[in-house]
Order: sequence, then structure tokens, then C-alpha cells
Amino acid sequence: MKTEYKDMEVWAPLHAWRALGQLQAVEAINPLINLFHELEDDDWSNDDMPKVFAMIGAPALPALAVYLRYDARNVFPRKCAADCIRSIGLKHPEVKEKSARILVDQLKLYRKNDPSLNGFLIYYLVDLGAKDAIALIKEVYKSGNVDEMVISFQEVVDDLQQ
Repeated sequence: MKTEYKDMEVWAPLHAWRALGQLQAVEAINPLINLFHELEDDDWSNDDMPKVFAMIGAPALPALAVYLRYDARNVFPRKCAADCIRSIGLKHPEVKEKSARILVDQLKLYRKNDPSLNGFLIYYLVDLGAKDAIALIKEVYKSGNVDEMVISFQEVVDDLQQ
């Protein structure tokens, strides 16, 4: 039986993980990260998790970095981890550089990464204003190992030169 959005139960997980974020529940970091692959096709979780992790903040960065590096996972759960890292950096300026560094470290593995993941990593680095990553980003584009449907090289240049 398909659950309809009007059924109240469908909202329970959403409210639960938002509450955990508001409580900055560091003990919930790993269980929440495990939802990335369990709810891979769930648009609500993919859109909401970056907000939740931004509320939790810097304590989540190490676990998110580990998940991002785990290449046995599919692209979209790893993209979700990268988006969470970006969101933490944007909400907490004191760890913005650390967040960007985690994303750069993953982008350095561009030959092993899926081109879509590389595109999202670049997109998030641009969003973080990581101008020091431009040489690496150029290298990734030159290699042809980036999905330009995510972000074009011209967009990168335009945004990082501002």
C-alpha cells in the first residue's frame, strides 16, 4: 500500500531529524548519515539533510568526510554528504575552509569519482567561494571527468572571479 502525503506518519521522520538537528544531537550523526543510502530516492531527505547537518555543525564534519570518501556507496548518497559539508561551511564561517578542504580532498580523486560527483563537488566549492581550488577544478574539466550538466566551466569562472 502506497503511503499518501496526507497520512500523518509520512511526516514523522522529517520532524524527527529536524528536531535532532535543532538539538545539535551529535550522537545522532552516524544514524542520520546512514539514512543517506537507506533513503537514497527520497527527495525529502536529500533536501532536508543538509539543513539538519548545518544545525548540528562542525562535529559532523569528520563522519561526513568518511562517508564521502567511501566509494562503494552510490553517487547520490555521497552527493548528499558533500552537500551537508557545504551547508555546514556556509552556516558556520569558522569551519568554511575546513569544509572546502574536505571537498577538495575528494575532488583530488576525480579520476576515481563518478563525473556527476565531481560536478557536485565543484558546484559546492564554488558555493563556498573556494578560489584556491581553481587550478584543481581546471584540471578536472581538462580531464573530461566532470558532468557539465551539474555546472559548466564558464559558470565556475564567472562565479569564482566575482
